[in-house]
Amino acid sequence: MEYRKITGIDSSLSVICLGTWAFGGDNWWGKQEDRDSTAVLAAAIERGVNFIDTAPIYGKGRSERVIGGFINKRQLREKLVLATKVGLAWDGPTILHNLKRKRMLEEVDQSRQRLKTDYFD
Repeated sequence: MEYRKITGIDSSLSVICLGTWAFGGDNWWGKQEDRDSTAVLAAAIERGVNFIDTAPIYGKGRSERVIGGFINKRQLREKLVLATKVGLAWDGPTILHNLKRKRMLEEVDQSRQRLKTDYFD
């Protein structure tokens, strides 16, 4: 695996980032079971991927919960670079944008809880 250094981040990032929309388990990108998501996480990390991207909108937080449970159980937090996003929310079948400060802070806090981490890289 190749890695790149980014100013402001202590760890080097793998040039491949694992996107985790499908980990949400909904039918948007095709149904995916949690066991398959964790198998993908394990295979990616085993091959040197240390950069994981997720968001609260992915499966209404399910992607973050799967990732959080996986990295917490295996005590991998210090070895990974986690990125998440804010500003999108489900309203039934519709995605709404909300970049109000209060909502962004709530989303970051909720993401930290689901991912079982105190910080984002």
